[in-house]
Amino acid sequence: MLKFLRRLLAVVAAVALLVAAFKSALNWMARNEDDDYEVFEDDEHDFSRHASEK
Repeated sequence: MLKFLRRLLAVVAAVALLVAAFKSALNWMARNEDDDYEVFEDDEHDFSRHASEK
């Protein structure tokens, strides 16, 4: 039983490490000046261009 709990704790720690690494990578991409990976558009987006296309 103790061996199972230690392995379960190790798995939880490994998952937490992977989640933290993924979050860190996303934050690094968001800080990058290239907006190729940006999920949401910036507030300074020019909406007048889209209004004239309609």
